[in-house]
Amino acid sequence: MRRTYYYFKYGNGWLREMYDSTGTVHWIYIDNIKQAYRTASMWLIQHLIVKELVEFDYHIEERDCYQKLI
Repeated sequence: MRRTYYYFKYGNGWLREMYDSTGTVHWIYIDNIKQAYRTASMWLIQHLIVKELVEFDYHIEERDCYQKLI
């Protein structure tokens, strides 16, 4: 059984979190999936991340450990 990872697809790329010098999180758009934010926790998505991404029009992709769509 392979582990499922969840990626945040946004337009033609993905989202990644970045922190500034004050520790505030900022979500940015990137083209490379290997640098994209991924999580294996659906709980984390439902309770924390969704609240931070309200201004983005994104969808969640399920992929395996080799970045292939499931």
